[in-house]
Amino acid sequence: MSRLVLIIIACLTLGACASKEAKTLTRKTCTNPAQCEIQILSPTCGMSGCTATVDFEYVGFKKNVNNFKVTWKLPDGFGFCDTAGDGVWLKQVDPHEQFEKPSADKPSGSGPCRFKEFQLRAKNTKSLPEEKDWYQYKIIFHDEAGRNTYIVDPFMMNE
Repeated sequence: MSRLVLIIIACLTLGACASKEAKTLTRKTCTNPAQCEIQILSPTCGMSGCTATVDFEYVGFKKNVNNFKVTWKLPDGFGFCDTAGDGVWLKQVDPHEQFEKPSADKPSGSGPCRFKEFQLRAKNTKSLPEEKDWYQYKIIFHDEAGRNTYIVDPFMMNE
């Protein structure tokens, strides 16, 4: 009986892993260095906290084009709170220095939680032509009242 339970657990675990890998990410490749916009959508709160989605789960930067200005935009009723440390950050070390300074730019807008945009610069330079680095980043923002903290964890990649 215990062997049957172990087999069922193993099958369920393998099935869960396979279904995650099979999911197709929505993709955007930025081609204009002066304008690479990412919309933050559908902020919601539930039992496990508050989160949102981005219009593209994977953002790439066109090969051989450098110095992208990346702008994250929030929907009405939400903002980046400068005093709460909100913004956009890389979640790991940037070994090839593809970004100037993660979250170096201050949010733009007015009021304590009314900053609607946040920017950083992606250099998109590679030391080796075969490099393709995934960068997981974190977006943190609040509702305009500053009560709920929202966290989103998407990816970027230089191509």
